[in-house]
Amino acid sequence: TIISKDGREKHLQQMPFMIKTSKSFLFNITRDVTNQFEVNNLLRKSEWNYRRLFESNFEAILISDMSDRILKANNAAAKMLGFNTPEDMIGVKIKNLYNDPSQRKMHLNLFLEKGIIEEFTIAMKKANGSDEIVTIIGSAVLIEDEEDGEKIAEA
Repeated sequence: TIISKDGREKHLQQMPFMIKTSKSFLFNITRDVTNQFEVNNLLRKSEWNYRRLFESNFEAILISDMSDRILKANNAAAKMLGFNTPEDMIGVKIKNLYNDPSQRKMHLNLFLEKGIIEEFTIAMKKANGSDEIVTIIGSAVLIEDEEDGEKIAEA
């Protein structure tokens, strides 16, 4: 990091390399990576904000893959559905939490047709083995992940 003549902070990346012939030459290529540094900093802040919103939300939020497995859940979802932690929910098939698993198929078909479901009502079983049924009014949207493809976010 250096300070430019106009007082702005600049971030530089240096890449030294050596060329050996009958003599050795040491070269150093320096490039300004300030924009990349700033974009990465903004991305980190955005990810931190998203994580805080996701984890501290009082609404249950689940993210699943297209094969119906839970990839991520927040504390509210774990508490509502009788899991000890959100991590305990990872890998669980959502349809196994439905009081009527055939409802899940209906919801998925509707979701795949429209890409969004607003205000659907479902009855879900608690994972802790209690007989209590949880009625959830929620919505679902399609989100895309460049690494893993499409996912469903439900709240």
